[in-house]
Amino acid sequence: MHSPNTEDSVVNGDSGVLSDSSDSGLYRDWGVPRHELYRLAVKFYREKHGKAFHLHYQDNISFIAFYNQAHLGQFKEENVQPLGALDVIGRERRAAWQALGDMSMEDAKTCLIDLIEKSCPLFKPYAEAHFRDLEEKTRKAEEAEKEAEIARAMLEKAQLDEDKEASRKERARQRVQDALNAQTYPQFKAYAEQQFPGNPDQQAILIRQLQQQHYAQYMQQLNIQDAVGEGSKTEDSNEVDEEHEEEEEGEDGLPPVQSASMWTRKDVVDFKKAIREEGTEGVIRVGHGETVTVRVPTHEEGTRDCHEEVYAGCHVYPGTGVYLLKFDNSYSLWRSKTLYYRVYYTR
Repeated sequence: MHSPNTEDSVVNGDSGVLSDSSDSGLYRDWGVPRHELYRLAVKFYREKHGKAFHLHYQDNISFIAFYNQAHLGQFKEENVQPLGALDVIGRERRAAWQALGDMSMEDAKTCLIDLIEKSCPLFKPYAEAHFRDLEEKTRKAEEAEKEAEIARAMLEKAQLDEDKEASRKERARQRVQDALNAQTYPQFKAYAEQQFPGNPDQQAILIRQLQQQHYAQYMQQLNIQDAVGEGSKTEDSNEVDEEHEEEEEGEDGLPPVQSASMWTRKDVVDFKKAIREEGTEGVIRVGHGETVTVRVPTHEEGTRDCHEEVYAGCHVYPGTGVYLLKFDNSYSLWRSKTLYYRVYYTR
């Protein structure tokens, strides 16, 4: 038997399917393009003919004729090779093809589909399974595309939110830095003029460097304060069994340590004047970026109160030794501080 893709395959024009040039029932049932069903019918013929089904001789002639008409159009003698003198089957196929006349290629496809559907009951479930699978793949592809679109939208929104947050932080950072720069510019400028007299370019470079360092140390100080605040909140949120702690401290041999207290006084001018009159022992010059520590020994018969500028505080010490009063000026790059302090022991 000749393959249906040979150009000289022809069919006898007596086939009854020629009278119906409309779309096949399967085409109407499924609502799929005719060319899709046509390709599926040809594929089914090539895979299953001679195995799962057999066309009658005349139906096979018709199938090949419709195939040639659908692919090559109307039969023309000059477009085909001559047949051998003994090729009877070839002459019948060519005559059937020629009998189709000027039938359109689309009508030929429809007739081929009808022929397969009527001649082989297996074709319809084969086609149904094929299109169900195709429909399922299409549905999954559409769902995947929708999910991908949602993911892209979420990613774009997250990126937009991130950009907005970064922009907000940058504006806040710039406002803080501008405020710090405005506050420290006169002092930094005076310092730069001392370092590079008569050189405005070098002065500007030094001022920028000092401002950047000042901002970095300022932010570092804020971060430290935030961390300390968070630690205090964590400690406050944890319930402590006081009796259990006292037992543990007793076992370690260490007395309980009470928390220090702080308050403020408004007579700072009088306080500073009094400290100056008493001598230089209670006055310390704290340079920029420095931290000083005042060593305060415990008193034999009482507690001690300490005063730091306008701040005053007290602490009940549990044992003898030396206590440390610290004044931190590390956040300041330029300005030095003068610390006035007095130590009291109370009974």
